[in-house]
Amino acid sequence: MNNLIKIISIVGLLVLIGCKADKKDVSTDKEVEKETQAIEAKKTETIKGKEKSHSEILELEASRLRAGGSVKSAVLIGDKAVIKYVKDFKEYKSINPNSRVTEEDLANYWSTGKAIKKALVDGSVKLMKKMEFINETEIELPIKGKVYSISVSKDKLEKFTGQPFKTMCEDFGKSFSDKYVYNESGRDKFFKTFGQIK
Repeated sequence: MNNLIKIISIVGLLVLIGCKADKKDVSTDKEVEKETQAIEAKKTETIKGKEKSHSEILELEASRLRAGGSVKSAVLIGDKAVIKYVKDFKEYKSINPNSRVTEEDLANYWSTGKAIKKALVDGSVKLMKKMEFINETEIELPIKGKVYSISVSKDKLEKFTGQPFKTMCEDFGKSFSDKYVYNESGRDKFFKTFGQIK
């Protein structure tokens, strides 16, 4: 009987130790994940003699996209860039209070589906081309009650174009822009593959 009690006590102690070890491992994993995310956010590059974080570089490049003044947020999540445009003129003015752009100007800029698709197709790939640390882009553009969006990764882009991303970037105008930004059927095919309208 005493042996049985000892065995039960030892098994109970081992189970208890195992549970504590599991809890410690889980919290350690979460701590490591948080530290990794913080390190990712702090990664920097030197541009024109100044240190800039990857997030700052993304914000700068997002402002250079088509209608970049209408970009309300540019966020880096790991190696994915998430860009969101303003939903209306009121939101545009809130981030650009001194802009001389009128509500009519903004509406006219986006008046055709061509302008919208050009901005999404061109911007989604240009961001990956300009910043090597980005492997995927997601852009959202709300216009007149609809949300146009696109989501592209380098891997999927390579499968779509049939060429390595680096090769495409060597002659970007001919390899990508002429085929998928300025050519209407190519642009529509690209948007149909990677974009959606809700």
